[in-house]
Amino acid sequence: MTFLLGKKVFDYKTGLIAGTLSCLYAPLIFFGGELLPTVWAAFWSVCLLLLLLKVRERGELSYCLLLGCCMALSLLTIPTFLPFCGLILIWLILKWAYPKKNWLQALGRLTAIAIAFSITVAPAAIDVRPVQRTPD
Repeated sequence: MTFLLGKKVFDYKTGLIAGTLSCLYAPLIFFGGELLPTVWAAFWSVCLLLLLLKVRERGELSYCLLLGCCMALSLLTIPTFLPFCGLILIWLILKWAYPKKNWLQALGRLTAIAIAFSITVAPAAIDVRPVQRTPD
């Protein structure tokens, strides 16, 4: 995924170097065996950037849904992604709605992101413990 991101943003050679360095980065390999949030943070950050570029290009509903799910999973893994996710939404609003004055289409896409986000976060946010009632 790092190779794809480097290739998409820069060029093939840069993507190849970035992907190779990412594969050979010793702390990432070590923490990958430890199942700590560090590896997941690296995964979600690259995944979010790739999806953000794809959503900016196409703006299809399926990519908007994937972006919402990815944002939710990144926040469930490491809560420090919250400011970045907020900036993603602000940037998408400016990219979609402002220059073209197409607010309705931008609102539909943002609604798709919000729905996917809510569905993904719901199992972690809902408290399913039974309510203990006290006798009167």
